[in-house]
Amino acid sequence: MSSSARSGLVALLAIASLVGAAGPSQAISYAGSLDPLQSQVTGSLSGPLSGEIRLSLGEAPPLASTTRFDVVALDLATDGLTIGLDPALENPGLGILRPDESFLIPSLFVRVEGSSSPISLTLIDVEGSFGPSPACSESPLCLETSFAIDTLSTAGILQVDVVAPVPEPGSFLLATLGLAGFAAARRTRRIR
Repeated sequence: MSSSARSGLVALLAIASLVGAAGPSQAISYAGSLDPLQSQVTGSLSGPLSGEIRLSLGEAPPLASTTRFDVVALDLATDGLTIGLDPALENPGLGILRPDESFLIPSLFVRVEGSSSPISLTLIDVEGSFGPSPACSESPLCLETSFAIDTLSTAGILQVDVVAPVPEPGSFLLATLGLAGFAAARRTRRIR
Protein backbone atom coordinates (compact mmCIF):
# COMPACT_ATOMS: atom_id res chain seq x y z
CA MET A 1 0.00 0.00 0.00
CA SER A 2 1.41 3.38 -0.97
CA SER A 3 1.98 6.08 1.63
CA SER A 4 -0.71 8.33 0.10
CA ALA A 5 -3.22 5.46 0.18
CA ARG A 6 -2.25 4.74 3.81
CA SER A 7 -2.65 8.46 4.68
CA GLY A 8 -6.03 8.53 2.98
CA LEU A 9 -7.09 5.45 4.94
CA VAL A 10 -6.01 7.05 8.24
CA ALA A 11 -7.98 10.22 7.37
CA LEU A 12 -11.03 8.14 6.40
CA LEU A 13 -10.86 6.27 9.72
CA ALA A 14 -10.64 9.58 11.61
CA ILE A 15 -13.76 10.87 9.85
CA ALA A 16 -15.57 7.58 10.48
CA SER A 17 -14.72 7.78 14.18
CA LEU A 18 -16.21 11.29 14.34
CA VAL A 19 -19.39 10.32 12.48
CA GLY A 20 -19.76 6.93 14.20
CA ALA A 21 -19.25 8.26 17.73
CA ALA A 22 -22.15 10.67 17.36
CA GLY A 23 -24.43 8.15 15.61
CA PRO A 24 -27.79 7.03 17.00
CA SER A 25 -26.42 3.71 18.30
CA GLN A 26 -24.17 5.51 20.81
CA ALA A 27 -25.46 6.73 24.16
CA ILE A 28 -24.77 10.41 24.77
CA SER A 29 -23.81 11.36 28.32
CA TYR A 30 -24.61 14.63 30.05
CA ALA A 31 -23.72 15.78 33.57
CA GLY A 32 -24.68 18.85 35.52
CA SER A 33 -24.61 20.33 39.00
CA LEU A 34 -27.78 21.62 40.61
CA ASP A 35 -28.29 25.35 40.83
CA PRO A 36 -28.58 25.83 44.63
CA LEU A 37 -30.39 29.15 44.16
CA GLN A 38 -33.21 27.47 42.21
CA SER A 39 -33.14 23.89 43.53
CA GLN A 40 -34.79 23.34 46.88
CA VAL A 41 -36.63 21.06 49.25
CA THR A 42 -39.77 22.35 50.95
CA GLY A 43 -41.80 20.78 53.70
CA SER A 44 -40.80 19.92 57.25
CA LEU A 45 -37.18 19.91 56.01
CA SER A 46 -36.67 23.01 53.91
CA GLY A 47 -33.61 24.48 52.30
CA PRO A 48 -31.48 24.75 49.21
CA LEU A 49 -30.66 21.57 47.37
CA SER A 50 -27.19 20.80 46.02
CA GLY A 51 -25.75 17.88 44.13
CA GLU A 52 -25.20 16.42 40.70
CA ILE A 53 -27.11 14.54 38.06
CA ARG A 54 -25.82 12.44 35.15
CA LEU A 55 -27.92 11.43 32.16
CA SER A 56 -27.59 9.09 29.22
CA LEU A 57 -29.64 9.81 26.10
CA GLY A 58 -30.18 7.69 23.03
CA GLU A 59 -29.90 10.80 20.84
CA ALA A 60 -28.83 14.41 21.29
CA PRO A 61 -31.44 17.19 21.28
CA PRO A 62 -33.08 18.63 19.28
CA LEU A 63 -35.03 15.44 18.60
CA ALA A 64 -37.08 14.33 15.62
CA SER A 65 -38.67 11.50 17.63
CA THR A 66 -38.82 10.13 21.17
CA THR A 67 -35.55 8.75 22.56
CA ARG A 68 -34.28 6.95 25.64
CA PHE A 69 -33.70 9.16 28.69
CA ASP A 70 -31.83 7.52 31.56
CA VAL A 71 -30.84 9.14 34.85
CA VAL A 72 -27.64 7.18 35.57
CA ALA A 73 -26.53 9.09 38.69
CA LEU A 74 -28.41 11.25 41.14
CA ASP A 75 -26.80 12.77 44.22
CA LEU A 76 -29.01 15.37 45.91
CA ALA A 77 -28.44 16.76 49.40
CA THR A 78 -29.88 19.26 51.83
CA ASP A 79 -29.49 19.56 55.60
CA GLY A 80 -29.99 16.08 57.02
CA LEU A 81 -31.29 14.47 53.83
CA THR A 82 -29.72 12.80 50.80
CA ILE A 83 -31.55 11.45 47.75
CA GLY A 84 -29.91 9.10 45.27
CA LEU A 85 -30.81 6.33 42.87
CA ASP A 86 -31.62 2.94 44.36
CA PRO A 87 -28.31 1.03 44.06
CA ALA A 88 -30.08 -2.35 44.07
CA LEU A 89 -31.55 -1.79 40.60
CA GLU A 90 -29.85 -1.79 37.20
CA ASN A 91 -31.81 1.09 35.57
CA PRO A 92 -33.56 2.98 38.37
CA GLY A 93 -34.08 6.17 36.31
CA LEU A 94 -35.09 4.95 32.84
CA GLY A 95 -37.60 7.00 30.87
CA ILE A 96 -38.19 8.82 27.59
CA LEU A 97 -37.37 12.25 26.17
CA ARG A 98 -39.86 13.66 23.68
CA PRO A 99 -39.15 16.06 20.77
CA ASP A 100 -40.87 18.88 22.71
CA GLU A 101 -38.03 18.56 25.33
CA SER A 102 -40.32 17.06 27.98
CA PHE A 103 -39.33 13.85 29.72
CA LEU A 104 -41.20 11.14 31.61
CA ILE A 105 -39.72 8.61 33.97
CA PRO A 106 -42.62 6.20 34.71
CA SER A 107 -40.95 4.81 37.84
CA LEU A 108 -37.97 6.57 39.41
CA PHE A 109 -36.45 4.34 42.09
CA VAL A 110 -34.66 6.39 44.77
CA ARG A 111 -33.00 5.81 48.11
CA VAL A 112 -33.59 8.47 50.75
CA GLU A 113 -31.25 8.75 53.72
CA GLY A 114 -31.68 11.07 56.67
CA SER A 115 -32.06 10.92 60.41
CA SER A 116 -34.03 7.65 60.21
CA SER A 117 -32.91 4.45 58.54
CA PRO A 118 -32.50 4.59 54.74
CA ILE A 119 -35.61 3.85 52.68
CA SER A 120 -36.11 2.88 49.06
CA LEU A 121 -39.03 4.54 47.31
CA THR A 122 -40.64 4.47 43.88
CA LEU A 123 -41.66 7.86 42.51
CA ILE A 124 -44.38 7.46 39.87
CA ASP A 125 -44.53 9.52 36.66
CA VAL A 126 -41.69 11.97 37.26
CA GLU A 127 -41.97 14.62 34.56
CA GLY A 128 -39.81 17.56 33.61
CA SER A 129 -37.95 19.21 30.76
CA PHE A 130 -34.49 18.87 29.25
CA GLY A 131 -33.43 21.48 26.73
CA PRO A 132 -32.67 25.18 26.40
CA SER A 133 -34.32 27.21 29.16
CA PRO A 134 -34.20 30.76 30.56
CA ALA A 135 -33.71 29.16 34.00
CA CYS A 136 -30.20 28.16 32.90
CA SER A 137 -29.13 31.13 30.80
CA GLU A 138 -25.41 30.36 31.19
CA SER A 139 -25.73 26.79 29.85
CA PRO A 140 -26.97 25.43 26.51
CA LEU A 141 -29.20 22.83 28.21
CA CYS A 142 -31.20 22.69 31.44
CA LEU A 143 -32.87 19.89 33.36
CA GLU A 144 -35.94 20.99 35.33
CA THR A 145 -38.26 18.78 37.38
CA SER A 146 -40.32 18.73 40.57
CA PHE A 147 -41.56 15.75 42.53
CA ALA A 148 -42.89 14.87 45.98
CA ILE A 149 -41.30 12.32 48.30
CA ASP A 150 -43.13 10.70 51.19
CA THR A 151 -40.24 10.03 53.56
CA LEU A 152 -42.35 7.54 55.57
CA SER A 153 -41.03 9.28 58.69
CA THR A 154 -41.77 12.32 60.83
CA ALA A 155 -40.37 14.48 58.01
CA GLY A 156 -43.56 13.67 56.07
CA ILE A 157 -43.98 14.65 52.43
CA LEU A 158 -41.26 16.81 50.91
CA GLN A 159 -41.47 18.75 47.67
CA VAL A 160 -38.22 18.58 45.65
CA ASP A 161 -37.53 21.17 42.92
CA VAL A 162 -34.51 20.53 40.70
CA VAL A 163 -32.87 22.95 38.24
CA ALA A 164 -29.57 21.78 36.78
CA PRO A 165 -27.59 23.58 34.04
CA VAL A 166 -26.09 20.96 31.73
CA PRO A 167 -23.21 21.71 29.33
CA GLU A 168 -22.96 20.02 25.94
CA PRO A 169 -21.50 16.49 26.03
CA GLY A 170 -17.92 15.69 25.07
CA SER A 171 -18.19 16.89 21.47
CA PHE A 172 -14.94 18.82 21.91
CA LEU A 173 -13.17 15.54 22.76
CA LEU A 174 -14.53 13.85 19.62
CA ALA A 175 -13.42 16.72 17.39
CA THR A 176 -9.96 16.66 19.02
CA LEU A 177 -9.61 12.92 18.34
CA GLY A 178 -10.60 13.41 14.70
CA LEU A 179 -8.11 16.27 14.24
CA ALA A 180 -5.40 14.16 15.90
CA GLY A 181 -6.04 11.48 13.26
CA PHE A 182 -5.65 14.03 10.48
CA ALA A 183 -2.44 15.37 12.04
CA ALA A 184 -1.01 11.85 12.33
CA ALA A 185 -1.79 11.18 8.69
CA ARG A 186 -0.15 14.42 7.62
CA ARG A 187 2.92 13.82 9.80
CA THR A 188 3.31 10.33 8.30
CA ARG A 189 3.18 11.81 4.82
CA ARG A 190 5.90 14.43 5.66
CA ILE A 191 8.26 11.83 7.14
CA ARG A 192 8.32 9.79 3.94
